Amino acid sequence: MARIALVGAIGILLLKTGAWLVTGSVALASDAAESIVNVVAAVTLLVALRISRAPPDLEHRYGHEKIEDLSSAFEAGLILLASLLIAGTAVDRLITPVPLDQPLVGLVLAGASALINALLALWLDRTGRATESTALRANAKHLATDVLTSVGVLAGVAGTWLTGFERLDPLIALLVALQIARTGVTLLRRSISRLLDERLPEEEEAAIDEILSGHSDVLGYHRLYTRRSGRTR
Repeated sequence: MARIALVGAIGILLLKTGAWLVTGSVALASDAAESIVNVVAAVTLLVALRISRAPPDLEHRYGHEKIEDLSSAFEAGLILLASLLIAGTAVDRLITPVPLDQPLVGLVLAGASALINALLALWLDRTGRATESTALRANAKHLATDVLTSVGVLAGVAGTWLTGFERLDPLIALLVALQIARTGVTLLRRSISRLLDERLPEEEEAAIDEILSGHSDVLGYHRLYTRRSGRTR
């Protein structure tokens, strides 16, 4: 799945870059910039999953699963960086608007990339849930957000083309930047919380309580502590 995510990210990046080069749209450029982050994130995901599978050793007695949470935090940082770059470009284009070239071709290319992204996000999320992989689900959430922003970008480019209002394009890019930043902050907070050994959800702790209370060899227990490291509880 991680390898497929990487191949998909590269293909989507090529489509979005083509759409940007054909049209000159800053909104499409922002969409392409986020796809560069997707490629880097896919490489990070592949490395993190490979490391997480390594068995415990003398230096890491609890295993290596926490690398998945670290990978998610790194991906969140890349998302925030992309949002800043997009916002800077959009502000510059707001000051000096530029007309679009061949918008229809750009819309077709960008639409194809959004469709591939949506299918990839659904597949990654389903696999992430089945394997309880933090890194896969983080990557799926990132791609799902990318799909939503791509739809907004497509609407903005189409609106700019139909109305001739050139500043609509950078305005859409600014909205995309805000949405990307919001996703990055949410992902970063969750990743840091898990790196700091947040407790398991209440329903899972209740299940542990039920098992302990119903076991004949357990005479008593108190102050139950739980933690999660990647896929391991």
